[in-house]
Amino acid sequence: MDKYMMSKFITNRFMKKNEHGFTLVELIIALLLLSVLVLVVSGMLAGLPRFYRDLRGEEEEKGEVWTALNFMARELRSARGFSENSTATELIFRNEKDQQIHYKHDTGSNRLQRRVGTGKWAPMIGNIRANDWEIAYSASKKDDPARFTRIVLKLKGESITIRPRMYRGESAGGGWFE
Repeated sequence: MDKYMMSKFITNRFMKKNEHGFTLVELIIALLLLSVLVLVVSGMLAGLPRFYRDLRGEEEEKGEVWTALNFMARELRSARGFSENSTATELIFRNEKDQQIHYKHDTGSNRLQRRVGTGKWAPMIGNIRANDWEIAYSASKKDDPARFTRIVLKLKGESITIRPRMYRGESAGGGWFE
């Protein structure tokens, strides 16, 4: 077989007549489809860090809320007496060292704050709106220092129920009770 015949054989064998590759229109369409695919994938990947940051921020906030609730619950479980001035947004009680503890929502700074005795207010958790903080009581006799049988603290959609142990004092037999 000579060169001419060989070239003709290869051309006929592997390529159909009048078909020598892709047309310009086919290449433009393929490039457009590829660029759309690249844009979609890069848009999805660009949103991942923001999604992760938002998710992490929510988890950190929830952790702060539970830390604050557990801290308050621990103090309330060992409370010696509750003030009659406690309301649905303020909680006042005496701890085991006979110090007055006061929790309240500061609407100016949107913080839940805590104060021991007459000391300075210390922020516990920030970004608290007025309806994010609530205290619900179940009370027995008004003159009983252990009148609260159950306290429910609600903070940012989370809640914890506390059944305080109260100290009756020596005149009433002493000791802790539930």
